[in-house]
Amino acid sequence: MYARIVECTLKPDKMQDFDRILSDKVFPRAGEQPGFVDLIGMVSDGHPGLALAITVWEDRQSADRFYAEQSPMMEFLSPLMEKPPTVAHYTVTHHRFSAHRAA
Repeated sequence: MYARIVECTLKPDKMQDFDRILSDKVFPRAGEQPGFVDLIGMVSDGHPGLALAITVWEDRQSADRFYAEQSPMMEFLSPLMEKPPTVAHYTVTHHRFSAHRAA
């Protein structure tokens, strides 16, 4: 499995929009793509404005294909950001995703 992590600093008045955009715009597009596993959004309790969006894929090729064709995360989240995001890529070495989702 493979993960792409976008770390961004959100504008103070845009914090509420982060979850809505992930749920309503990014997740539906990513969910249609072959190899997509999950999307996780997080906001920091200790650092106001700091947020993470993590997409998990079956393999790197699936993620690369999706982001080469379109970048909905950047398209929709850029207007919320104070500065350009940091993007990191990881090979998932362990996971235990539950069938039950808290969201």
